[in-house]
Amino acid sequence: MVTPKLACGASRNLLWIGLLATLGACESTEERDWRLAQEDGSFGAFKRFLGRYRSSPLAASALRQLWQRAQDMNTLPAYESFLRADPEPRHRALAEQAIWKIVEQTNSANAYQEFLDEHAKSPLAAAARDAWWQLTEREGTMDAYLQFLERNAGSPQGAKASEVVRFLWPTTMVGRPTCTLASNLAVDLSWSRVPGAQSYVVDWSPSPRFRKETTQWTLALSTWKKLGERAGSPDAKLPMYYRISAIRHGVRTLPSEPCLARLLPSKHGTACQICGEKAIGYCHLRRTFVCRAHATFTDEHGQRWRCP
Repeated sequence: MVTPKLACGASRNLLWIGLLATLGACESTEERDWRLAQEDGSFGAFKRFLGRYRSSPLAASALRQLWQRAQDMNTLPAYESFLRADPEPRHRALAEQAIWKIVEQTNSANAYQEFLDEHAKSPLAAAARDAWWQLTEREGTMDAYLQFLERNAGSPQGAKASEVVRFLWPTTMVGRPTCTLASNLAVDLSWSRVPGAQSYVVDWSPSPRFRKETTQWTLALSTWKKLGERAGSPDAKLPMYYRISAIRHGVRTLPSEPCLARLLPSKHGTACQICGEKAIGYCHLRRTFVCRAHATFTDEHGQRWRCP
C-alpha cells in the first residue's frame, strides 16, 4: 500500500513541474528580463532593461523605477545617468534641479563648469554662470578669472573677466624653472604651465642681472626647452642663468626667478661635474670630469662620442 502513495505523490510533483515549465515557456524574453530587473531592484538593473527595451510598454515603468533609485542614491553620477536614459520632460527637469542643488552645495569652479558643459541649454545655466562669476570675484586670482573666461568668453561676465585678466597679466610671475645639465652640456629647462599662456620667452645670460648686452632669448610653445645655442658663441660658457616669461596676446608677464646651470666642483677629479657621481676620467672634448653615465654624448652635429 506504500508504493501507490509514493507513486501518486510523484505524479503530483511531476504535474506541477510540467505546469511551471509550460508557464515558463509562455514567458517572453522581455517579460523575463523585467521580472529579473524587479527582483534585482538596483539602478543598474533597470538601466540595463531600458538599454535593451527602450520602446517596450514596460519602459515607462522602468523609467519610474530608475528615477526612484536615482533619488535614493542622490549623487551626480546617478542623476546624470538617469538623464542619459532620455526621460520625459517632467523627470528631466526634476533631475536637473537635483543636480543643480548638489552643484550649489559644492560651490566650486569645476562643479559649475561641469554643470554648464552638461546642461548648457538648461533654464538653470544662467544661475550657474552667475554663481560661478560671484565665486570668481571672491577668489580674485588670475587662475580663477582665466578658468571662467575660457568657458564663458561670450557672456557679459566673460567680458569683465577679460578686462581683469588684461590688467593682471603683466603682474603675473612664472614659477622658477628647473635647469638640468645634459651630457653634451646643453641645458634642459622645464617649468610649470601658466594658465592662459599662449607661448613663453626663455632668456639666458651669464649674469643673474640679465644685462641687455649679454642676454639672449628664444620662444617656447610648451613648458620644456632644450638649449644648446650656447655652443660656439663667446658668451656661451657655464655658468649660465635662465628665466621664463609667459606670453598672452603679445603681452609678457614678469620674468621668473632665474635658475642656474653650472658645472659642479670636480673635487680634484673624483666627482662628475655634470651630476656629482664618481668620475671615471677627464673628457678633453668637454673639458670636464665625467662619470660612466655621462661618458657618452651627442654633439651639435648629431655625432655620438664616448669620452673618456
